This record gives sequence, structure tokens and C-alpha cells, in this order.
Amino acid sequence: MEYTYNDKISERANEALMRRARSIQRKKRIAAAAALLILFLFMLIGSSIRAFAGAKTGAGEEEGQRRYYTSIQVQPGDTLWDIAERYTPGSATDREAFIEEVRSINGLTDGRLRSGDYIVISYYE
Repeated sequence: MEYTYNDKISERANEALMRRARSIQRKKRIAAAAALLILFLFMLIGSSIRAFAGAKTGAGEEEGQRRYYTSIQVQPGDTLWDIAERYTPGSATDREAFIEEVRSINGLTDGRLRSGDYIVISYYE
């Protein structure tokens, strides 16, 4: 907004009016930026909720099945792949997702299992 000089009032009054006009303009810009930021955050939160709500909850899950968790004891010679073959019917992709989930749940960084340890796995019914 451009303020035009008014020669009917004093120079000091004109300066005060210009400062006020600049202040109002600055407040409008800040309000617009805040509104845009709030709109962006609502859009981000909404899309995140939609993404998580629509995502499949796990490998092997089918319509009407529920996911449960249980603890199993690792037997001598067991690998994550062997356990995945026992507990996931389906493709190798399902087994890979199962293995990643087991690693994540149990904090297995290297994927090595020790005989006698207990690990938490998921299964569907």
C-alpha cells in the first residue's frame, strides 16, 4: 500500500500516518503467512492420516483377519527366513515384509538369532 502525502496536515502527522500504514501492511503480511502455514499443516496432517489409515497393516493380512502377536523360542539352526516360512503363507515378498517386521519389533540390527532366545512375531487369524 502506498501512502500519498497530505499537504493539509503537518509533516510529523504525515510521518505518523505512513508508519501506521506500514505497520498495518506488515500485520496483514504476517497474518497471511500464518494462515498459509496453518493451511499447509492441516493439509499435511490430513494426508498423513489418510496415508496411514489406508495403508495395509502387514504382510499376509487379508480381509477379515486380525493380527496377533506371540513369543516364540528360537530353535537351534533357525534363521529369520525359516521362521518366516513357518508363519507366513504366501510369496517371498510377504516373507521379506515379515522378516523386516520381526527385526523391527525385536531390535535385531544384524538379523542373527541365538538358539534359546525368545522373539516376538505376528500372525493372522
